[in-house]
Amino acid sequence: MSIETGLLAAAGRRRKDGTGVEPVTHHPITGMEIEGAVLPGWEALRTLALRCARLFRPLRTVGWDIALTPSGPVVVEGNRWWDPPNDALLAPLPPGVSKHDMLEGARKLRSEASQQREAKRRAIPT
Repeated sequence: MSIETGLLAAAGRRRKDGTGVEPVTHHPITGMEIEGAVLPGWEALRTLALRCARLFRPLRTVGWDIALTPSGPVVVEGNRWWDPPNDALLAPLPPGVSKHDMLEGARKLRSEASQQREAKRRAIPT
């Protein structure tokens, strides 16, 4: 990806045989182009990310998660310790580890969201 223009390169995915990574030029479900596409609102996103970086000095390597919304970019979170690769969440647990903190957190959030939906459903008069 070009930090100057927001022009995307191909994404990557693990090969089916597990021997490395292969390029993905189009989204596997929508068919939309990845390689060669430009992120919408790139300049606003870039400006926001650089502003956040300055505000959080002296930290020099914050992993910013920024959502592109219809009203502009929105900071979701900043991670002092970058997230592990996605395949790290799917890998078997190391010996002696009873649960993976991130997976357990995701399960808790899913459960809480389900409980909130159910509570809202019950509160709506029929």
